Amino acid sequence: MTFLKKHTGWLVLGTLLFYLLTVPPFISVLLPTILAWSANFAMWHTLAPSAKRQVSWLMAIGIAALLFAASKGTWMTWQQVFAVNLPMLAMFVAVSFLDLTGSKDESRPLPKGLSAIFNTAIGVQVLGAVINLSVIMVFADRMKGAIRLTPVQQFVLTRSFSAAAWWSPFFVATGVAITYAPACNGKRLCYQVF
Repeated sequence: MTFLKKHTGWLVLGTLLFYLLTVPPFISVLLPTILAWSANFAMWHTLAPSAKRQVSWLMAIGIAALLFAASKGTWMTWQQVFAVNLPMLAMFVAVSFLDLTGSKDESRPLPKGLSAIFNTAIGVQVLGAVINLSVIMVFADRMKGAIRLTPVQQFVLTRSFSAAAWWSPFFVATGVAITYAPACNGKRLCYQVF
C-alpha cells in the first residue's frame, strides 16, 4: 500500500495513457482499469470523513443493485462493472493538466478594448468546446490577477463558454449520452434527452 501511495500520480497518468491505447485497440482495457482502481485505493486516506462516507454509501448501493440485477437473471461483464467510467475518468485526468497552463507572470498587462473582448470570447468558445468548464478557470485566473473579475469579464467568459454548446460535439452531455446510452449512437433523440 505504501508503494501505491508513493506512486499515485504515475497510476493516474498511466490510467490516461493506457486507456488511450485501448481506443485503437492496441491493448486490453484491463490494464487501465487496474491502474484506475489502484489509484482510488491509494488516495482513500486523503479523503475527508464525509467523502469516505459518501463513497461507502454509493459503493454499497452499487453492490446491492448488482446483486438485485443478478437475482433477476441480469449478469454484467467485468468491463460493465469496473471499466464503464474509464472514458470520463480519462477526460478528467486530461483536463487536470490545465493547471500547468496558468501564467505566473502577473506583471504582464492584460489587453484592453474591443479586440480583447473578441479574442477572449473566441478563445473561451474554441477551447471550451473541447476541454469544457475548466477553460473558464484558466481564462479567469489569467484575467483576474490579484483582484476579482468584473461583471463584464464574468459575462464574457460564461456567455462565450455557453455558446459553444450549440456547435461542439465534445460537451459533457454528449459524452454522457454516448457512454450511458450507447444504443443512441449520437442520434437526434439522445441529444434532445440531454
